[in-house]
Amino acid sequence: MVITKPRLTSQVAKDKGKRCLVDRISELPADILVSILSLLALKEAAATSILSSRWRYLWASSVNLIFPFRFGYIDWVNSVVQQYRGSHIKHFSVCFDPGSLMFKRSIMKWIQLAEKKGAQRLELIFFKVGGKIEVSYASPQYIETGMMNLMMN
Repeated sequence: MVITKPRLTSQVAKDKGKRCLVDRISELPADILVSILSLLALKEAAATSILSSRWRYLWASSVNLIFPFRFGYIDWVNSVVQQYRGSHIKHFSVCFDPGSLMFKRSIMKWIQLAEKKGAQRLELIFFKVGGKIEVSYASPQYIETGMMNLMMN
């Protein structure tokens, strides 16, 4: 999906008869804009931050934090977790190799954010490059927090 600037409509200014552009989308309340951004992939939602100063951090309140695996994954997820401004999370999804020391340093922060923000769905996708995996990372203290779903693939 390609992110474009909000559609602008023109109005005639009353005082001088000049045309001016009015950004109707940015006039919507922040909670509606966040709801719209939550329908986008996280990377696309973050791309809207360049539209204006009002849009700069709206993406950081998205209720769906779904992280498809990509290059620089750990730094990307940690950056989003650090910048997150929303009051709650509906869906939090991360991919990781539970045997990797790099992931072990960050995974607790990710799960704690999901718990703190009352995630309704926590999805942990374990993978192992070139081998079989043993799932050994599910702490009962997080399963018993009231999250509606804990999924491990």
